Amino acid sequence: MPELARQNSVLLVHAELPEPIENAAEGLKDLSAQDYQTFLKSRPRASENEAVALMIPLCRETGARVHIVIHSSSDALPLPQSGKGGRFAIDG
Repeated sequence: MPELARQNSVLLVHAELPEPIENAAEGLKDLSAQDYQTFLKSRPRASENEAVALMIPLCRETGARVHIVIHSSSDALPLPQSGKGGRFAIDG
């Protein structure tokens, strides 16, 4: 991220942390992998929310510009406003 800031480039982030997904997967072993509801349950909001929350201080500390792509959790929308000093964009 410091190099991206120096280059005035943008980091594109598909915001998902693995731990919430792995934790959710533990409870889905008996469900059909073909069912769309199983997929939705396998991608908890926490995975995205925590990833967006992680990007805010990193953006602030490094000065790098960050663009969150393929955003789906409305819970994370207010988070960039709390990250004063960063250059941050979320794409829905």
